[in-house]
Amino acid sequence: MNMNDVILEATALTKHELGMGMSSYQNKEIFLAGGMRSGNSDSEHTRLKFMVYDIRGVEPEEFRDRQEELEMGFVELFVVDATGEIDGLVNIKLEPKARGNGVGRIVIESLKATAGSLKIFDIKRSAIPFWKKMGATFYKDQHFVTPIEKPTNVALQRATKFGLYAII
Repeated sequence: MNMNDVILEATALTKHELGMGMSSYQNKEIFLAGGMRSGNSDSEHTRLKFMVYDIRGVEPEEFRDRQEELEMGFVELFVVDATGEIDGLVNIKLEPKARGNGVGRIVIESLKATAGSLKIFDIKRSAIPFWKKMGATFYKDQHFVTPIEKPTNVALQRATKFGLYAII
């Protein structure tokens, strides 16, 4: 069985305040560091960018020396201003070395375990197969009120012309 065929039961991420407005989220598999403002958001959310580190099997004292090797890319999240809770994924960009070894799946499963359900904003056509494997319910609108009744490949590709959203 391939690692990508295994549906992981990731654990929730623990939030740590780092000072100066920065934070991190971590479990035993991934470390999301930074929490820097990274773009537009509505009046109830802040869009934050976190670097993604694969820390599976890494001892804390090893991290600093291996930081560059462990860096896998970044995620941008919508965080609720009033509570600090993760509300949605805006962007995930992983380095080629992180693809195909389960890092993306671990990040998404960890975010889902933390948030309960995870809104996915502005899905690209090329990412539709990944989100299907993750069990996403697709929507035509950013308010997540109009589901795509029959999420065939053609229907999903048509929807991406105007934006495609999902919840997992």
